[in-house]
Amino acid sequence: MDKVRNSPYLKVKIIGTHDNCWSNKLDFNIKLINFQVIGGYVRSTLLVPRFKRRKTLKLLKDYYRIFIINNYQDFSSKSLITITKDLRDFSILNTLYKYPTIFLNNQYLNDGKEVWEFVTFSSVYNEIINELKGQLTIKKIEVSNYIPLLKPNLNSKEIQILYMAFKKGFFDFPRKTSIRALSKLLNIDEATLTYYLRAAERKLIQNVIDGDINDNKNDLV
Repeated sequence: MDKVRNSPYLKVKIIGTHDNCWSNKLDFNIKLINFQVIGGYVRSTLLVPRFKRRKTLKLLKDYYRIFIINNYQDFSSKSLITITKDLRDFSILNTLYKYPTIFLNNQYLNDGKEVWEFVTFSSVYNEIINELKGQLTIKKIEVSNYIPLLKPNLNSKEIQILYMAFKKGFFDFPRKTSIRALSKLLNIDEATLTYYLRAAERKLIQNVIDGDINDNKNDLV
C-alpha cells in the first residue's frame, strides 16, 4: 500500500453504507452518471430502472430541501434523470468537489451499500478518506496507481487507413470489406496496407495495456 500511495495519482474505490440517507430505502440499483456543482446546488444525472423512476424521484424529493427535476428520458428498461438539489456541506459530493478529484463512478446498490470511484492526488488521499469516514461507514477501500490513458502516437497515414477500414466495415464480424478492396480504394499495395494496419493496431493495444496494467498486475500470468 505504501508503494501505491507514493504514486502521484491514485485510483480509489470505496464501498460503504450511508446512514439516514434516501439511498437506504432503495430495493433496486441506481447509477450516478455525473454531477456538476453550481453555487450551492448540484446538478446530477442518474440512471435508474424505468419502472422505478417515480419512486426514485419521490425519495429524492422527500429527502432534499431543494429539489428540481430538470429532465428525464425513458429508454426500453432504463430512465435517465437530470435533477438539481441543494449541495450539503457534509456530503460525499461536496468532499469530491472540494478536493482535486476526477469522478469515475457511483452506484447505489439495493443492499444499502454505495460504491464510489474517483482519481485523486496521493498528497490529499488521507484528507479525503478521513473526511469521507465521517459521512460513510466504509466497508472496503481499494487503492491502485492511476496512469492516464494517453492518446496513442498514430501518424497521419495510420489514422487515415484505420478510419477508412473502420468506415468500410473491415473490423466488423463478419467483415464487410477485404484487404484487397481497401488497397484499391486507398491506392496502396496490399503488403503496405497490412503493415500500416498492424502497426496502428499494435499502438492502440499497447496504449490500452499500458493504461490498465498497473490495476491488474495480480491477474497477469
